[in-house]
This record gives sequence, structure tokens and C-alpha cells, in this order.
Amino acid sequence: SRILKMSQRGWQSTVTVGGEEYTGDGRGDREKTVFAAARAALKALGLPYDWSGPGGRSNKQAMDDLERYCRENKLCPPSYGPPKPCRYTPQPGGGGRRRKPPQQFMYIAELNVGLDRSFFGKPATGMKNAAVEAAREALMHLKPGSSVPANSDIEELEHFFVSLKLSKEQPEFSFYSASDDVSLEVKNDISLLDDVQKKFRSREPDHELASPVDYRQHEITADDGTRLWVMECKVMGKTLKSRAFSKLQNAKNDVARKAYTWITEALKGTVSPRELSLEATRNGVDKIDRECKTMLAQVCHNLLEPAVQDDVHAAILMTTDHQSAKATVITVASGTGICKPSADKSVVFDCHAEMLVRKGLIEFLFKQMETAGTPSSIFTRAAGKYSLKDAVRFHLFVNKIPCGDACIPVGARNEGELRYRKTDGEGHVRKGDLSKDKMSCSAKIALWNVVGVQGAHLSQFLTRPVYLSTILVKGLKKDAEEAQLERAFYDQLQDMDLRHLSGGYRRNKPVIKGVVGEPDHESSKEAFCWVNGKEEMINTSDGTRMKGTLDISKQGIHTTYHAYPSCRADQGEYHEVCQEWLKAMDGCTSDKCSAENLEKMNLDD
Repeated sequence: SRILKMSQRGWQSTVTVGGEEYTGDGRGDREKTVFAAARAALKALGLPYDWSGPGGRSNKQAMDDLERYCRENKLCPPSYGPPKPCRYTPQPGGGGRRRKPPQQFMYIAELNVGLDRSFFGKPATGMKNAAVEAAREALMHLKPGSSVPANSDIEELEHFFVSLKLSKEQPEFSFYSASDDVSLEVKNDISLLDDVQKKFRSREPDHELASPVDYRQHEITADDGTRLWVMECKVMGKTLKSRAFSKLQNAKNDVARKAYTWITEALKGTVSPRELSLEATRNGVDKIDRECKTMLAQVCHNLLEPAVQDDVHAAILMTTDHQSAKATVITVASGTGICKPSADKSVVFDCHAEMLVRKGLIEFLFKQMETAGTPSSIFTRAAGKYSLKDAVRFHLFVNKIPCGDACIPVGARNEGELRYRKTDGEGHVRKGDLSKDKMSCSAKIALWNVVGVQGAHLSQFLTRPVYLSTILVKGLKKDAEEAQLERAFYDQLQDMDLRHLSGGYRRNKPVIKGVVGEPDHESSKEAFCWVNGKEEMINTSDGTRMKGTLDISKQGIHTTYHAYPSCRADQGEYHEVCQEWLKAMDGCTSDKCSAENLEKMNLDD
């Protein structure tokens, strides 16, 4: 035929970009068909390119532009196939075979700005344009009236959202193929919702969330005849519907996400501690215990977790008047886990309840320092240092005897020893290796009665340490066990001589009161802490954040209160008191009590 007579021999090459294959061909040099494939891909993607010259620099520039496009859109580098022989038909004014332009690749972008908040943009050609759409959607909800910076690439958009300081987490884009719907399977919302219900079924079977979610599917037909699916479900009296998807699974994921969001908002409540009367009696301690359980139940509901009814919990209360016993819970926590020590300052290693409330207290004190000098603050400021107001007192409550020496009966052969615990939380009542094991809660509380509860970081800004005025412990089997608490928390300190130290360090003797009662002993895999109106949920297997913001970790404190940088040189006296305490309690030598070893021991954790 005439067409066959006009056809000529040539070469053909392909390039794959973002899952799409583009073809370039011609009669030229065998190797130059690779450049033709790059030019074809650029043209199909709608990218500008100078077609003025057939060879030389323009060909190489095509490949460079394509690689740059892949980097900016976080795609794999272009993959070129080997040239293959082909036949092509020359067209007027062009050197290649006329083909139908390939369909442009459409994306939908998701922008995660932290705190479990994600925003989807409209479908757009190319990842950069999709990212811009997602950024506009996020700004519309978070910063109404703001606009996306012009001509920004993906990395620049992420930096822009970092500058908005919406959360401590790094903003991140995720991309999905618009031709395959937005694949929410990555988020696994159905499993997340099912997991919430399983927990409620096991702990609170009568709760509305313990009932299975009833999903109902509806089929609709689009204008072009495409079959689409809409999923519907009902949770806590609210009927929710998904968007329309061509895949049923995506519709179910979409409605699960909406249901999870709805449950979060429906259960969200304010943790409002009531004013209590601080009484060192069984009745007074029982009231504090009930208040802690009420607050922790609301914390769990805010985090979509069943309430921890019988887990070990602790609280720190504050009084602000010498003439009144009225106290307020400023931080409350539950937990029994402990992790292996490491140098990672973004996690919390000791997840025992009494250790978590001490970290909560430190976060509370930093927050109060920001408003020092005002009537609402508990601090005054002078000569660059902060002083606690005279009437302010702190009180520790624990609903179980702390692990360690406080559990050893009076008169036992091994009473009064400094005890450590294995990193799996077992073997609490034993001597241990100073360099490998975590110190028991009893030992740390005794340490607080020398160095204070404020920690090394905060000590460099205070005129004097912050000590506990009262320690209340519930769960004793008999009244005689109160003597064990006295011995573990204070009596062992009487041989220490701190007169040569300045800075207000002393042997603090708090009021120590034990109350007989049934101890709570349920052990949860999660730890919870509330302070400054924020809930935190910690994975006790590794000390990392599960839900909420882990502001009580050392890194969290440093990030939130960066105006108060930590400087080891200004913490020398604090570490010196720690050394004196270890020498007196454990007979440590000077080399074992060095500043480096003290930091490895995580005495501040």
C-alpha cells in the first residue's frame, strides 16, 4: 500500500515516569531515540521545553528536566528502556510517528500537619499541583484568609507549614493515583475503628462503642455510566456517609475515617480537676483516689481509649495557702511499664505512674515560669532566677506502695538497701548493677527528698529546689507498713552531710502517710498522663508517643520551652548532690558517680 511504501526503518525507545510509559522514535541515531523518549514524556506531562534544536544541548536538557521533575515530585528516577528497531511514517513538519497523546497522570495529595490532622486536595496533573491543592484545603481550615506561596515546590510547601507552627510534627505530603481513587487503605481507618471497639468491648462492654458498626453500601451510577459506591454507617446516634468511589473498600475506609473523627469530637471533654481537701486520713485519701480515677477516665475517653479502672495511678496536688487545706490536682498519670535505657531523649523510659506525674510537674513548672510575676503564676522573678512563692506546696499521691525498698518489711535482712529493677519491670526488690539497671521508685522518691523534684534542667533557673511537702500512699495491707515508707523515703538520708553545699539543698522530711486499702494491680500496655490541659498516651514497650503530644519527654520540654536552654555547666551543683546521695546510699566510688554515669543512669527520667 501507499502507506507501507512511505514507511521507513528507525529506532524506538521508552521511558517510564510515575508508572506511565512514554515512547519516542525516529530514523536518527539509535542512541538518540532515548532523548526523543524524554522529550515525549515532557510534552505529555505539560512541562515547558525548548524544541528549537534537534540535537546537542537540547537533547541532554530534556533528560535533565525530566530527572528534576521526578525529584521535585518525589518519584523514582526515569527508567529508560533499550532502543528497539521499528518502522515509522514521517509526518509533515515532524520527524516522528504521530501518536495519540498519552493521558496525563492525575494525583490527589494528602497533607498531614500532625496531631492526626490530614487534608485532601482536589485531583490535579502532577504531584506539585496536587500538593498545592492539598495545601489550599489545609489553609482554608487552619488559617482562613491565608494563601499558598506562589510557584512553590513540594519541599517549599512543607517548609511553609513548618513556619506556621501548627504542631511539633513535620508536615508531610502523601500522593495517590486519582485514576484509582484515593487509596485510604494506607491509613487503615477500618482497622483503627475496629481496634477502638475491641478495647471497649473488653473493658466497658456496656458502652455504646462496644457494639459493632453497621455498614450499609449503596450503588450509584455516574453521568458517564461508571458504577460508584457510597458507604453509610451509624455510630453514637450519628449517621455518616462516604464520598463516592469506584472501589467499595475505599468507600468503607472513607466512612470509617469520618466515624473515627466524629467519635473523637463526641467524646472530647475537658478534664477539670475539682478542689479537694488535703487530709492525711483514709477518707481524705479515698477522695483523692476517686478524683484521680474520674480524671483518668476522661483522659482515656478524649484519647478514644477505654477507662483504666484498676491500673496503678498517681497524682501531684498543689496548695497555695498556708491557712487552707484546699488542693488541686495539677497532674495525674497511670502506668507500670519500663523500657530499656537509651540516649533517645524523645521517649520516656520510666512509665511508672509516680515517675510520670513528676515529669508532668516539671512541665507544669516550666509553663508557670512563662508567666512569672503575674498574680496567676506561682513564681516570682528576680536577678534572672525564679523563686517559688512561699505558700505554694506540692503533694504526691500514689494508690500503691512504690516498688523498691518501701515494699520490704521492717526488720527484714535486706531492708534499707538501694534497689534497682530489671528493664522488663520485674525483680523490683533486689540489688542491681548501677550501670545497667533502672533505679526503683522508692529510691527515686528518696533522691527527690535531697535534690528536689524539679530535675537538673529546671534547677539552673530556680533559686532553690522544689520539694514535696506530703507523700500519701494507698494500698497498705496493714498500718505497720507505714514504717517501711518512712525508712525508704527519708530515714536512710539521715547520715548525709550537705552542709558544704549551697543552693538550698537539704534533707527534706515530708509528711508521709500510708492508708490501708485494696491495692489496684491491673497492668495496662499503655501509660497515660495529663498536665496543663493536655492528654498523653505512651507505649510502655518503647516509651514513645501513641496519642496526644509527648511534651513531658526531655526533647518535648526542650522544644516547647526553648527559651530555657539546658546547660550542663549550670547544673553542676545538682549533679554534685546526686553524687553525694549515691555515695551515701550505695557506697559508690567517685568514678562511678561521675557526671557522665549519672546521665546514663537516667536519674531525671
